[in-house]
Amino acid sequence: MPKGDPLAIAEVSGINGVKKTSELIPLCHPLPLDHISIHTEIDEPKNSIIVYCLVSANSKTGVEMEALSGVNSALLAIYDLSKIVEPNLKITNTRLLVKSGGKKGLWINPDGVPKKIKNALNI
Repeated sequence: MPKGDPLAIAEVSGINGVKKTSELIPLCHPLPLDHISIHTEIDEPKNSIIVYCLVSANSKTGVEMEALSGVNSALLAIYDLSKIVEPNLKITNTRLLVKSGGKKGLWINPDGVPKKIKNALNI
């Protein structure tokens, strides 16, 4: 790609998105985070890229907003670096897959979670 490796830049952008969540979303307070990871996957048959973000913290509140911010930041970086080659891009289907801890315990998206994610999280 002319502007650089979109997947490598997406990882850095996603991590930054997680860290800056409280600055971007009103009433979302900063949290001490224990782990952030961004994973990308190319789906060649669908000409798409899938981005996963895993965030963990030992806190009284969840980190789902941080994870969603991370995914969106990574996707926007991919968009920015790819639009020069293909301007007709779209970002779709951003959703929370799994949340654990907090008052409600384990929540799994009722629309399904990819098997590899279930395996990685031991659920």
